[in-house]
Amino acid sequence: QLINLNITLIEQQLVWITKNKSLDAATLFLISYLHNDKINLDINQKYQNNIKNITNNQQLSDKYRAYYYLFIPGWLYKTTPDTGADFKAIRKKLTDNGLNNELLAINENGTIAENSKTIINRINELNNKKVILVTVSKSGAEVATFINDDYLEQTPQLKGWVNISGLLKGSPLASYANTFPMDLSTSFIFYINDLNTKTIKELEHHKQKQYFINYYQNKKFKIINIVAIPFYDQISFDGWFGYQLLYDKGPNDGRALIIDQLAPGKIGRASCRERV
Repeated sequence: QLINLNITLIEQQLVWITKNKSLDAATLFLISYLHNDKINLDINQKYQNNIKNITNNQQLSDKYRAYYYLFIPGWLYKTTPDTGADFKAIRKKLTDNGLNNELLAINENGTIAENSKTIINRINELNNKKVILVTVSKSGAEVATFINDDYLEQTPQLKGWVNISGLLKGSPLASYANTFPMDLSTSFIFYINDLNTKTIKELEHHKQKQYFINYYQNKKFKIINIVAIPFYDQISFDGWFGYQLLYDKGPNDGRALIIDQLAPGKIGRASCRERV
């Protein structure tokens, strides 16, 4: 839970602990901070109760059916559905429990700017609903580009956002991939796989951070951050290279820094593993 939290100060603390103790020590510090906040304790308890009810085939409260859940899929959600970027399993659970939901058909290989417009247009069409956005990874960055006080005032149907491991501030890995000579390999790999090179450029760390300079203070709009925070021995083979590159910068999941995946001033739920 990051209410009244100086993000810059926490970032500095995490880097200091990593360099002077260990990355696992910094990871434990962040997990402890998130878990021990009262608001986070409350929402985690509600989360566990709802999971228990679903598992036992008990009915959820009718208040959850008052909302329309708009899922924004992650990068390459059609090409690589095994990553879970298409929310197939989660959406089935919601449908089985009578909760209205939709997977927005964004361009799986589209740019952040392009997909942001698609999301905004769909939200505008749902002006008679109470909309809750659900994003993962890159789609979190797409939503982060337009969420601000002015937009929320003009879009009263938008009630909340569930941000799952969102690349809200990009990733130092994207910056690394676009730096010479690594950018030559990046361009070649993206070319042979028919991927849009603009996407990796948009996710550069310093570019994406600009969206959070003046963050919103809208009290009616709720955000829940869900992040996976792995320890050293929980990183998979696929995530190992990125994890090592980001090691000195603090807790990460092999793709981005954990602190950069949390929308400031909002509720957080941490899971001690590599993927949510």
